[in-house]
Amino acid sequence: DSGSTWSPVSTGLPVTDCSIHDLAIDPVTPSTVYAGEFWCGVYMTTNSGAFWTPLNTGLSDLSVHTVAIVPDAPRTLYVGTCNTGVYALTQPVGLTILQLEQDRLPHQGPPAD
Repeated sequence: DSGSTWSPVSTGLPVTDCSIHDLAIDPVTPSTVYAGEFWCGVYMTTNSGAFWTPLNTGLSDLSVHTVAIVPDAPRTLYVGTCNTGVYALTQPVGLTILQLEQDRLPHQGPPAD
């Protein structure tokens, strides 16, 4: 209908307190979508947005700016924050080991000795 009919799919997202900066769709299971929200962290839906669940346990910076899924390993999610760097989440285990400090991100070259 050329965009005449939009349906809300944000039940469970704190849309009045936060702004959604990025969405990542699981390439294997497209009904699984991740939302990165500035001030509110990361949320996940497994039912195409009918209901969203926060994935913020262990995430120290809720100022999420970027969300990316590894296409060859869609159970791995990367989150870029505005203040503390990059985090990795491996479902269903939870937020795990990898935290890259901002001063060591690849585009900035090797860390100083």
